[in-house]
Amino acid sequence: SIKAGGSIEAGEGILAQLAITCNGTLKAKLGIYSGVCEWKEPTEAEQTITCGKLDGTVKYGTLKLIESE
Repeated sequence: SIKAGGSIEAGEGILAQLAITCNGTLKAKLGIYSGVCEWKEPTEAEQTITCGKLDGTVKYGTLKLIESE
């Protein structure tokens, strides 16, 4: 999983085998993928992308927007 107290920015795409969580903005020019693992069937929670603001496209995973701090 990927976790950050602030924002996450990627020049290309973001690929996480488990969940992605940040309190600020999640930004990627290409797709954002969460819950892409090959050793087990990921749970719904492990496929979740949680952030305060999204600047990009979720290609795989479930988006959950939260209030930014």
